Amino acid sequence: MYTEYEDGDYGYNANYQNRRVVNRPIAKVRKVKRPLTDKQKIIYAVIIIVVVALLSIGTKEVIEYYDSYAYFEKVMVEKAKEYVSSHNLSFRNKAYIDLTQLNIQPKEECSLLSGVIVDSANNYRAYLSCSEYQTPIIENDTSVASLNGNTIMVLPKGIPYVEPGVKYGKYIVSGSVGTEEGVYELTYNVTLNGKHIPLKRMVIVTNNGMARGMYPTITLVGNKVEYTLRGYDYKDKGVTARDSVDGDLVAGNKINVSHNVDPNVAGEYEFVYTTTNSRGYTNIAKRKVVVVDNYTSTVVTATVSPETMTNGTVSISLNIFGSNYKSIYLPNGTELTNNYVSYQVTKNGDYTFLALDKDGKSVSKIVKVTNIDKTTPKVSCNAQVYPNYIDIQTNQLNNKQISGYNYIIDGNQTGYLASSTYRLNKSNGTKSVKVTVKDSIGNTSTSTCSIKLMDPTIGNTKIKYYTYGGVEYVIPNTKNDLTTFERSVCRRISQSADPENCGSACLSFSLYHAAYIQFGNLSNMNENAACNYGYGGLASVDTRGNATKADALKMVHDEILKGNTPVLQVTGTKARSSRHFVLVVGYRRSKYNVSDLVEEDLLVIDSWSGCFSTISYADTSKRTMFDNRDGKGYRVDVMVRR
Repeated sequence: MYTEYEDGDYGYNANYQNRRVVNRPIAKVRKVKRPLTDKQKIIYAVIIIVVVALLSIGTKEVIEYYDSYAYFEKVMVEKAKEYVSSHNLSFRNKAYIDLTQLNIQPKEECSLLSGVIVDSANNYRAYLSCSEYQTPIIENDTSVASLNGNTIMVLPKGIPYVEPGVKYGKYIVSGSVGTEEGVYELTYNVTLNGKHIPLKRMVIVTNNGMARGMYPTITLVGNKVEYTLRGYDYKDKGVTARDSVDGDLVAGNKINVSHNVDPNVAGEYEFVYTTTNSRGYTNIAKRKVVVVDNYTSTVVTATVSPETMTNGTVSISLNIFGSNYKSIYLPNGTELTNNYVSYQVTKNGDYTFLALDKDGKSVSKIVKVTNIDKTTPKVSCNAQVYPNYIDIQTNQLNNKQISGYNYIIDGNQTGYLASSTYRLNKSNGTKSVKVTVKDSIGNTSTSTCSIKLMDPTIGNTKIKYYTYGGVEYVIPNTKNDLTTFERSVCRRISQSADPENCGSACLSFSLYHAAYIQFGNLSNMNENAACNYGYGGLASVDTRGNATKADALKMVHDEILKGNTPVLQVTGTKARSSRHFVLVVGYRRSKYNVSDLVEEDLLVIDSWSGCFSTISYADTSKRTMFDNRDGKGYRVDVMVRR
């Protein structure tokens, strides 16, 4: 039985509203399967291929807002932390990670140029830019004075920064915008009506191509160098300028022109054209204007490209004007008859060009090049090697602006990072550490780092520290506190407490002390068990063996770092010929390099007295003093849990 809807729809849709249901039986419609035509087969095949291709393409993660920009900002920060961690990044100053790097697709009203600001201290701050919302990174008081343009500007790498200034009043701006990617902060001290008002602006320089589309394009009409006769007004040809939002900026009267041309004085002048779109982004173009005395006189003008600092080749472009011009001599002696010459130089200096006219008169043009810098950055570096990580610190020595640090550890490279410090979370077997640094114009140099082994106790949860006699010792992180333990055993549970029954049981007492200081309940200790090798089921003994002095000290050092309390064999009678055993509870912390460790650096519990002591040269008048300087013994025993 089917249900027929009054408007002709068929089905069992119980939620279909505003339709009168007519309950009458209707005839069933039998579907007849027809074979697909060749055209239909082709269409279906194309659809399947397209769907499969789309599914194979990586898509950006779409984050829902849940009507909360704060939620999206939180997600941005979380993703940025994951990105920094997975790429093992560190930063010398502030860096900017935009949504394209984080692989996040926001809602349509928000820009993919939104991102997260990260500084060298690993502080994260989201910056979300949407049509109806912008994260309030900077909160200027604009009730009295305000900035021209945007408080936060995204500047594409390669486009010059143009200072928009302030709307009213005089101002002094501190800070600068660099040429490398990063986050730059400017501070304005505005003076208006006798008051000083502080304002701030942030400029984010990025290599994201989408940022370039935010800026208007501006192009000169005519030549970069124009000539005009002295005494005549120069008629400038202007520029063309367009913007994706505002359209024709010339027609919209959004071109600002400034120049210093004096038509009555021969010389070189400059026109500067500035345009700002409705979003507050500015671009500029420049033209050189040359006022000449007459059209026959030979005039040489020159421009240098690039104008900014470089470590490469600088091109000097020469324009020669005048109907009487014949030829020009280049600094290398070459004679040319061209009216346009491009001359390449690789060093700073004064370059003289000599133009001749047909009457034999000469005009010289001296071009000063000062923007070539091939001086490599000079740095030093050191690598502090800890048990589980390496800290590398690079120090700048010749005040060059460094743009990146490439850390090379045993031949493995990190690639250029922004930070002068780097931590590698492992250190085993590291033999070589180098750092290649690159300055802001591309010069590089490589420095081999000095490697220093650092205190291996740092970050080791198996050890702690104990101060005795004003000296800090590294001790195992044992169950019982050392002060409490010594109070329990000193002159109480020791050989001297009952010398008749336990006269030569120094090894037994030392092992008993070792077992209880690590694992036992001190209230269960008793002298009889100590005297008779009874460890209360707590532990067994692992004898490391006889060794040289250096080997024994290294064994003791390593066992303490593992959280164990080793027993060491020493000499100890008046004749200094008999062996004696003591419990080593720690070593002097300042001697973290084991090669510097000597017996006097060990803190022990003497089995004879049960009290703290240090190994020192034997006092032949006292049985309880001991040393190990004569090479006898050096057996090491270690307690291990049963």
